[in-house]
Amino acid sequence: MELINTYIAPWVLPNQVFPIHCVWKPDKDLSKIVVVIPDGYELSDTLNFVQHNFDKNSNSISIDANDLKSNNYFGIILRYVNIIEDVEKRDAVIITFLNPRDEILNTLRLFTRIVRPKLELLDFPKEIVVTDTSNPKDLISLKILHKGFGTANLSIEVIHSGADISKIDSLYFKVMKEIFERVLGLYEEPSESTEFVQIDDHLVREIAQNILKQPFPENLPFKLDEEDMKQLKELLKDESKKEAVYRIVYSSLRSLLFAALLYYGDRHPVEDIKLIDGKIVATMKDRIDELTVRIKYYDSFDNEYQPLEAKIRVLDRRGPEKQVEFDVPINIEWKKDILKLED
Repeated sequence: MELINTYIAPWVLPNQVFPIHCVWKPDKDLSKIVVVIPDGYELSDTLNFVQHNFDKNSNSISIDANDLKSNNYFGIILRYVNIIEDVEKRDAVIITFLNPRDEILNTLRLFTRIVRPKLELLDFPKEIVVTDTSNPKDLISLKILHKGFGTANLSIEVIHSGADISKIDSLYFKVMKEIFERVLGLYEEPSESTEFVQIDDHLVREIAQNILKQPFPENLPFKLDEEDMKQLKELLKDESKKEAVYRIVYSSLRSLLFAALLYYGDRHPVEDIKLIDGKIVATMKDRIDELTVRIKYYDSFDNEYQPLEAKIRVLDRRGPEKQVEFDVPINIEWKKDILKLED
């Protein structure tokens, strides 16, 4: 029996399907194909056949040659359903072609390759000292190794006594808030000036984050219904305010674009790393004695991996008059040891 072509996907992430197929010269002696699937894998789909038998003991599927729609081709689609611990996992899929007497016509071993991004916390301060003259930007620096393969999407939070004390530190949100407040200020009665109107920070951040997550207008996470459109049209009918709205928006575009670039840089500090929420700061309102930086991360197929945690003792030696809220950025230095596909 002569094989013409074989294929197996060069690599996949956990829970991602990968195809395998074989093409051979038609052989009248071919009676059956037996495929032994490694442990931890499941059969997701079949190609060129439907009927088959599955043996749980040997974890194999058996296909009668007469059940092939085309007599010289077959394929399967597998999925590895667990999260791997190492940066990669390889297993053999064994395909055996048999004649009517169960004699082997040909045997093929194809190796799967399951890969993942993997982060390791190399270094972080076990203790920080906060004084009246401390520069918050110099207090917390982590060193993280990114190895493995693929993009790691990070979600960072800072925890104190079970409460999240982190927030997003991005100029993008500050600019968006300024634009929203100045525009809304035009429609506050009875004022006709461009005075700022205070609006909820959380609302601005939520809107901005949703917009940034959806790069295409047709996928924006909100829709204007008919009533919303009527209200918008009514607002813009007021010629005395329309020009001011345009002036505010256009004058803010340069700052907005610059802020967006900075925000993009915050989210993508190095290749294959994406900070989902941008740069994070720990907000210290009162004296605290410890904090934990927790880094959750996912691959591009949304598999979640074991998070990193850095527990840091805090010695707050500020004077009583200095007990004001201040933000401490979470700085990260990245090291890379990326898995090469040709290995």
